[in-house]
Amino acid sequence: MAVLHRHNPERAAELRRDYHVDQLAERIAAVVNAAPPLTDEQRARLAGLLASPQASKGGVQDAA
Repeated sequence: MAVLHRHNPERAAELRRDYHVDQLAERIAAVVNAAPPLTDEQRARLAGLLASPQASKGGVQDAA
């Protein structure tokens, strides 16, 4: 990674981001597989967390 970062920092950043996304996807899959089936409303709420810029800042808003 260090050599790649030196010669192509954009590609190194892309690979690092892809790695983190893969790790996150594995964790999400484990949680989803362990949980009871979700309603459409619950699924939409969780999908919104992934799409929301506030989610990356730790902000979770209640849908109430």
